[in-house]
Amino acid sequence: MYRVIDTIQVGRELLQRCPDLPITGEGVLAILDPDQVRSTFPHATQVRAARPDGTTEVFRAGGVHYGAGGVVGLFLPGTSAAAVPRDTLVDLVG
Repeated sequence: MYRVIDTIQVGRELLQRCPDLPITGEGVLAILDPDQVRSTFPHATQVRAARPDGTTEVFRAGGVHYGAGGVVGLFLPGTSAAAVPRDTLVDLVG
């Protein structure tokens, strides 16, 4: 499991301002705890998110993005930042 430490809402405005951003479509980029991602992030088509309030939900994974300093972002298309709050635990489903 990987802990979400921050989220970035990706919308039309952000995509227009940052055309080099390697993301297609709107959704949320869930930033994972770099101490938990030891190597390249495994490929997954779906992830299960366990929120701090105890609720869970399965999301489609739209890709993994590597930033400066080894930061890993998991893109969840069609998702809002409110659906994946900080301290959510993300597990690979398939």
